[in-house]
This record gives sequence, structure tokens and C-alpha cells, in this order.
Amino acid sequence: MDATYPADLSRWDRKRLTELLTERCRILDAEWKRQTDDHNDSVYRNKAETAFRSKEYAKAIEAYEKIPPERRTQIDDFKLRLARKYSG
Repeated sequence: MDATYPADLSRWDRKRLTELLTERCRILDAEWKRQTDDHNDSVYRNKAETAFRSKEYAKAIEAYEKIPPERRTQIDDFKLRLARKYSG
């Protein structure tokens, strides 16, 4: 029994389908990475803020430093500087 395909699909070639799938995979991978980074940053930020409020500056420093500099907020950087100052 022959498989039936929409008329438009039969005109697509394998190369174009492969290109579309590859691009879609790239987009999904980038979105997954962004969401994972956002989640991890949020976890480290919460740990850092809790430690900072508890005056556990070494723990705050450790948590803030796990957030890459390009993703830290100005407040993160400010608190990191303060934690370094107060820790020693």
C-alpha cells in the first residue's frame, strides 16, 4: 500500500527537509541552553542572596562566582564586591 502525502510535501526534496530539520534543531538547542542557564543562574543567585543576608560571605562569593560575569546583574556584581570586602 502506498503512503499518501500532502501534495506540497511530495515536491520537497530531501536536502531542503534536512536543512529545515537542522535549523529547527539548532533553534531548539539554543532555547534549551538559554532556559538551562536561566534556571542555574536563578539557583545560584538565590543561594548567594541567602548567604549574603546571613552574612556568610564566603558562601555568597562562591555562589555568585558560579554565575558567568556576562549573565550577572549589576546588583550581583555589587553584592559580590561587598561580600569580598567583608570576607577578609
